[in-house]
Amino acid sequence: AVDRVSITGGGSADITNVTDVDLVTLAAATTLTIGALNAAITGSTGADTFILDDANFSSADSIDGNTGSDTLQINDTNASGYTLDATKLDGTNVLGIETVKLANAAGTHVVTLVDAFVATATGTNVTLDLNSRAATLDTSGLSGANTVTLNGDTVTGNELVTLAAANNANILVTAAYAANVTMTTGNNEITFNSGADHLTVNDGTSLTAADSIVGGAGNDTITVGDSANDDTAITSAVFDGDGSNGGISGFETIDLSDTDGLTASVVLTDAYVTSTASNAVNLTIHNNDISSLTTTGVTGTVTLDSSDNTFSVTTASGVNNAGIVIAAGETATITLGDGNNTVTGGTGSE
Repeated sequence: AVDRVSITGGGSADITNVTDVDLVTLAAATTLTIGALNAAITGSTGADTFILDDANFSSADSIDGNTGSDTLQINDTNASGYTLDATKLDGTNVLGIETVKLANAAGTHVVTLVDAFVATATGTNVTLDLNSRAATLDTSGLSGANTVTLNGDTVTGNELVTLAAANNANILVTAAYAANVTMTTGNNEITFNSGADHLTVNDGTSLTAADSIVGGAGNDTITVGDSANDDTAITSAVFDGDGSNGGISGFETIDLSDTDGLTASVVLTDAYVTSTASNAVNLTIHNNDISSLTTTGVTGTVTLDSSDNTFSVTTASGVNNAGIVIAAGETATITLGDGNNTVTGGTGSE
């Protein structure tokens, strides 16, 4: 015989100690705490929350959120974090979940979201609620209208999300949430929102026109690293001002984090500068210099500053560079190339 349990009252229910049950159904919106029971669980048409320990969550679990905005919360029993991959979030045994919430862990979780799972959610969108936790995220298996939205603790903010693979697709960010994302490889699709977001690119050479990255409406920063210890290049082909169609747009600060003393080549167009919320870009330099700066046709401003307050910049020759401003308090050595250059000094020594 098949043993069934129907929970009718809504509210909260705990079936941690329930055994010998094959089917569990919820008649009204319920927060359900589940133990090691591998029953087939079907949610209500309301907003249900299913809570499991990671040690009890396996491919043998069957959870159907049904309609409504449903949450799957995974509590941690392993201080190093847990793994939620496509064998668990498969869209067949576990489906109809709109939010995956990380909980109770100091480590870094590993989360993989694929089409088969996300397509079963209302609106074909799953929110990853970081809940003050760090995560390594792989969305390279998403395509079409299937999207994942990053959200978290807007009070503490800055939960770190590291993109585990290349070709991460269809990543969105909740409005006003300040996302903190690190890219290790290229070809990613990310649309930030109105928070003060921070994107770190471990090595600038991984950025190509195949990346589609939009900074959004907040005061956003992109940090471009140099893990390969070669000269950094900010090109107009990548920083093209149209991040929704390939390239990058809308980051108010470009932070060159090269610390090996090498130089950077930077090309900023008016299309990129006007893609920011204030028609202004802050270019921050760390322990290196800009060997060639091109700002042809810029109608806004490109402000140069440095972490050590001393740097040198050479403007490109043969073009009319415009809108260059030296930040207050900086000591800058400016070498002007041939052409008509517009440079406004700060309060330091130029």
